[in-house]
Amino acid sequence: MKFVHTRKHHEGGFALYKGIPDTKKTYYGLKTLEMFNDEPNNKEQIIKWIQKLQKYRMYGIQGVFYRINILNMFNEEIIVLESYIARLNAQNEFANLEVAYYHTVISNILNLNNFSKVINGITSHQNEDEEFGIGRSDIVSTYYTVESLNLIDSSLIKMNYNITEFICECLTQEGGFTFIPDIYPPDLKPTYSGIRIRKY
Repeated sequence: MKFVHTRKHHEGGFALYKGIPDTKKTYYGLKTLEMFNDEPNNKEQIIKWIQKLQKYRMYGIQGVFYRINILNMFNEEIIVLESYIARLNAQNEFANLEVAYYHTVISNILNLNNFSKVINGITSHQNEDEEFGIGRSDIVSTYYTVESLNLIDSSLIKMNYNITEFICECLTQEGGFTFIPDIYPPDLKPTYSGIRIRKY
């Protein structure tokens, strides 16, 4: 907790060391504090900083994801340009399933009704083995799919034998998960993904 609090920046966000703050580090800093039922003592500065960023042009969806989630954490009003909402509603193809996940979370927070297109975009990345990924299935892409479908409609999640078996094949003897079966070493991101998927 001391480490997280010392990452706070005087402009309102969180920084890795002494550099300028960014929304990604701020998001993970706040999520860490949230797990311990704690809040930053510069909450008002963070809110003003994020609201200021919201007034500028929205570029990558990942940055938008972090900003909107931060405002949502604090139950603040989220102002999004109508042109950006129109882009979200028109989207039906995604570069990868991580992008589809960001799109789904943002649309859910903004109460947009565009999930039929999202489902079609997600299922287009389902492979013959019934898992998900670009070109070949991997545990992280499958995790993003499961989380997206859970937000849209949890009944859409079909944890069939193939998915369960795939997840087990990514589990190593030392306890971590790998991105795909039969590789080494395990990594934190697929381990997080594997544990989250097993919740379903």
